[in-house]
Amino acid sequence: MRLSSGRKKIRIGDLLVEAGAITSEELEEAIAYQKENGGKLGTVLVNQGFISQELLVTVLTTQMGIDFVEIKACKLDEDILKLVPENLVNKYKALPIGFDENNPNILRVAMVDPMDLNAIDDIGIATNTQVEPVLAMEEDMNATIGKYFGSAQAMEAAEQYRKERESDMLSEAEEEALNEDIENSPIVLLVKQIIEGGVRQRASDIHIEPLESSVRVRYRIDGALKQVMSYDYTLLSAISARIKIIGGMDIAEKRKPQDGRITIMVDR
Repeated sequence: MRLSSGRKKIRIGDLLVEAGAITSEELEEAIAYQKENGGKLGTVLVNQGFISQELLVTVLTTQMGIDFVEIKACKLDEDILKLVPENLVNKYKALPIGFDENNPNILRVAMVDPMDLNAIDDIGIATNTQVEPVLAMEEDMNATIGKYFGSAQAMEAAEQYRKERESDMLSEAEEEALNEDIENSPIVLLVKQIIEGGVRQRASDIHIEPLESSVRVRYRIDGALKQVMSYDYTLLSAISARIKIIGGMDIAEKRKPQDGRITIMVDR
C-alpha cells in the first residue's frame, strides 16, 4: 500500500548536521566523496571518520524514532524474504525481517536508508503491506544480502552457462577458445559471486574442489570448512579459466601449479 502523499524526505546528512553530530563542511566533503565513489552517505561519513557508527545509530534512531537491527545477527525467515522482489532488495539495500506482532499488515523492513520514501512506497506496493522501516548498517546489509541471495545468483549463472555449453556442443578446440574469451559469459558472474561470498562471510580460504561428478565450493570460516555451493562438473574448466585470467596466470598451463593474485573491491 502506498503511504499518504505530500511527505517530505528528510536527508540523513541534514538530520546529522541539525543534531550537531557533524558539521556542514564535513557533510559537503562526504557528499563529494559519495558522488565520486558511490555508497550510502551514512557509511561514507563513518568510513571518512566524521562520525562513529555508534553515534550515527544513536542519532538516527533517536531523531527518527525507529529501531536499529544488527541484520547480520538475525536469523531471517526465507518465506518472509521472498515477499520483497530481489531487484528491490538490491536496489534499496533493504530486507524484510518480519511482521509486526500486533498488526500482520505491517511489514518490518531493515533498510540502510530508512528515510527513502521511494523505497518504502515501492516495497509497500510489491508486498501489499504497510512498511515499517528499521535501520541497518550498509556493510552488514551487503553481507546479509550476499548470504541469502548470492548463492542463488551464482547457481542461476551456472545453469545458464551449462545450457549455453550444451546447446553449442563445442569441440575441445572450440571450448579452449571459449575459455580464453569468456568476459561476457555467465561464468564471470559465477566466479564473482564465489569470491564475494567468501569475503562477505569472512572466509580465510575458498576451496574449489573437483569431485567425480561435481565441483564443490567450500569456505573456511573460523577454522572450519563449510560447503556453500556445488556445481556440475562441466563448469570446472570455465571456472578454472576465469580464475587464471583474473589472477594473471597462464591459461594454457594445466599441469604445473601457478601463483596468481587478485585484488577486488567488495561492497564499497
